[in-house]
Amino acid sequence: MPDQPLAEDENVGRTLRDDEIVQGVINRLAPRYEGAPTPEIESALQEELVAVGLGEQPAPWVHSTAIEISAGRIVVADSRAQVALEDLPGH
Repeated sequence: MPDQPLAEDENVGRTLRDDEIVQGVINRLAPRYEGAPTPEIESALQEELVAVGLGEQPAPWVHSTAIEISAGRIVVADSRAQVALEDLPGH
């Protein structure tokens, strides 16, 4: 099955790009929504993720991410995503 590793590599690359997009959305919303009500942040997250072409994300992930944003904590979508530290809120 020589094609299997290539297919897996393509899927990993796509996932990392998606994670970088998710991280960008989080980084844009976090400063604006720190301290905001969780449902408001959940709505903003879903709207922005749909707007960038990723579609709606699982409600449990959106909810926990919204809690972290509201509390002012840094949210990292995937540690492998290529995001500079200075791009994270609060840096």
